[in-house]
Amino acid sequence: MNNKDDNQNPDQEPEVSGEELEEYLKEKKPEKEKEPDQPKPLGPVPAEKSEAPTTAEPAATEPAATEPQPPTVEPAAPPEPTPPTPQTPTPSPAQPGAELGPRPIPESEEFKPPTEAETGPPKPVLPPGEPLAEKPGTGAPTEQPTEPPKKPSKFKTFCAIFVIIFLLLAAGAGAWWYFLATGNLVLSVTPADVEITVDGQTASGSETLKLKPGSYTVKIEKSGYVSYEKEVTITRLKTETVQLELKLIPSPEQIFSEKIQDFYLVSGDTIVLGNGGKTLYKLGEQILQSVIKGRQTEEENTIEDETSPLLTKTAITPDTLANVQDIIWHPSESLAIFKIKQDKSKLAATPFANSDVANGKIMTWLYDFKRYDLVSQESHFWGADIGDIVWSPDGENVYYYYAPAGGEKTLISASKGNQSLERLLNLKDESIENPRLAISPDGKYLTLVPRSKQYETNYVYLLEILTKKLTKIVETGNNLGAKFAPDSEKILYATYSKNEVEPIEYSILSVIDIEGKNKKKLDARAFLDRATFNSTSGSVIVAVSAGKDKTDNFYKIDVETGEKNEYVYKSSSIIKPEKVLFSADDDYAYFVITDYLYKMELVGNEYQ
Repeated sequence: MNNKDDNQNPDQEPEVSGEELEEYLKEKKPEKEKEPDQPKPLGPVPAEKSEAPTTAEPAATEPAATEPQPPTVEPAAPPEPTPPTPQTPTPSPAQPGAELGPRPIPESEEFKPPTEAETGPPKPVLPPGEPLAEKPGTGAPTEQPTEPPKKPSKFKTFCAIFVIIFLLLAAGAGAWWYFLATGNLVLSVTPADVEITVDGQTASGSETLKLKPGSYTVKIEKSGYVSYEKEVTITRLKTETVQLELKLIPSPEQIFSEKIQDFYLVSGDTIVLGNGGKTLYKLGEQILQSVIKGRQTEEENTIEDETSPLLTKTAITPDTLANVQDIIWHPSESLAIFKIKQDKSKLAATPFANSDVANGKIMTWLYDFKRYDLVSQESHFWGADIGDIVWSPDGENVYYYYAPAGGEKTLISASKGNQSLERLLNLKDESIENPRLAISPDGKYLTLVPRSKQYETNYVYLLEILTKKLTKIVETGNNLGAKFAPDSEKILYATYSKNEVEPIEYSILSVIDIEGKNKKKLDARAFLDRATFNSTSGSVIVAVSAGKDKTDNFYKIDVETGEKNEYVYKSSSIIKPEKVLFSADDDYAYFVITDYLYKMELVGNEYQ
């Protein structure tokens, strides 16, 4: 195609090639092909309406009045139609003699966007600044389809409704839980006619109370019974149960109708020395009988006549005994060692007659009960120079202090027939005189507490029998005696201590272990024969004097903490036992008052 010539005839129609037209259209194309807020119309651009002249006429004097004709172009692929923009319509090439550029658009030819029926549904507009993807093979931008907005699914709607309902229910349940929910307190108490209060509110012995959460004080009382008091915590929707049988406060009961000289607890049996000291009886089954107790009451100087559950008696010796000072029982009860005070005239017709021993001496005899055959029982004289004596736990040996007139002071081990003698320790060399002896339940140790008139030298010694090792475990003097705990690990001992309140109670109790450590003084003034370890070795049970003309108190004292728990009982008479023994199961105390034997259940003032 030829270039333009400045002298070209203005009447001659210029020739415009396809490249020139395309370059022209690009130059006239607006800088922004689209605005973000104006969607492009889709579909073909409507052709402009024009009327071609039928005859060739000279050019009009006003160029705007004549419709320009499209130029003749060489065959080429037409460019992609560009949607017209109302603000800047795309001009057509000028006819000969006309100026190129925008032209006024008649009102009838104003641009009207195609309808949806013509172009289909509108296509979304890309966000500002995001470029259009190119159409393959042409370099022209293509439109990016976008999914139409989705409506919420039925499942999501259901979940939202469910969450709202759940929150409402949770809020209601929380309010009910906080303001209205209660807990239960179940009471199951016997006897039925007890008096129960729960923070002042009266209740019965068989009732369920609905209470608001919190702490409450439960009190249960009945005359003649140990009162109960406990703090309980009530929690919402939970049940707290108080199931209890009130403990009856016991009274000492006389169990033998006659006066006795002494009594013993042997392998679970109760044996008394009665009949004026002539006969040993074993107590058996319980019977009811009215007896004269002969005790002075605290309020009036009267004698009580009450009904007590007496025990039957069975003689286990003939009535030939006399002057019995003590009996050391063999574990099987088939044998016993009798300590008899010599009185030749009085003992002449007894099994303990011996004319070679001077009056007043304490003789030692082995007594064989022969299965309680009262005809064939035998006694064997061991001597008058034997002091304290103990049986081994298996009953095969005895250990005793031997001090004959020649000055010997020895600790002896012998068989149960006082044969196979062995000197364990020369006590004279150790300056131990006439000791009190006690053997451990495991048979490994002996305690020795001297009874010297030099009281300050009366220490507590521990002898290991197998090795014959002697150890001073209490290095302060003025001690009166000792006994082992059932576990053989602790020792209870009594020490002289002046008492300003009541001079006769001059003994104070302490506990120490067999290594001589962990010494603890107990808050209890009592003699050793009024105290013992309980069956678990964790406590000491003791009868403690409350003062002159006052009833004694019974306590259980924890040996670790020193805590005292009182055993309760009721009596209209003054209870001041002369001798107290406790059952192996810790359930009963046996004691003598004015030569009568009593039994009392040990009931604590607290509930477990």
